[in-house]
Amino acid sequence: MASGGVTRFWGLRRRYLKKGDAVKMTRAAQGRAREMMMRARWAWLVVVIGVAACANGIGELPGKPAPRVNLCEVTRVVDGDTVDFSCNGGPVDRARLIGFDTPESFRAQCRSEYRRAIAAKQYLSAAIAQAEVVEFSFRGRDRYDRRLAVLRLDGRDVARTMVAAGHARVYSGGRRQGWCV
Repeated sequence: MASGGVTRFWGLRRRYLKKGDAVKMTRAAQGRAREMMMRARWAWLVVVIGVAACANGIGELPGKPAPRVNLCEVTRVVDGDTVDFSCNGGPVDRARLIGFDTPESFRAQCRSEYRRAIAAKQYLSAAIAQAEVVEFSFRGRDRYDRRLAVLRLDGRDVARTMVAAGHARVYSGGRRQGWCV
């Protein structure tokens, strides 16, 4: 390789050959070289498509990925913060609505909590019945394997509605407060 040389390109050391230099490559080396060329071509293609998409406003990259929104049908209100639902005619699943906490009707600690739980359930049922658009935004599952979801009725967050109506408390996890007075 007397007629060849060494050059630096972006801090990488590359050897180059002049015309007439003898080169012997094994089949494995030829395969690796071919693979590197294909990767380089695909990388340029991805860059070009990405630039074009961003220029058209299609590929905006927000700070957080947008949660998936589903249009679903509520099949049953279990209590003030739990519903059964079905999306696109699929199987019925249970969702714990996040952002608020309502009294428990199944494990009520006192009569006051039970009465408040029934009122919260009725309020949520009426709100869902009056809504034209029911949207779920799913955020994973809880320890009881219920889907965690933000529920919006006609674009309004149910958590804020329930808290404003006095049927719920703001809740973001952790130990729950009692409802007995």
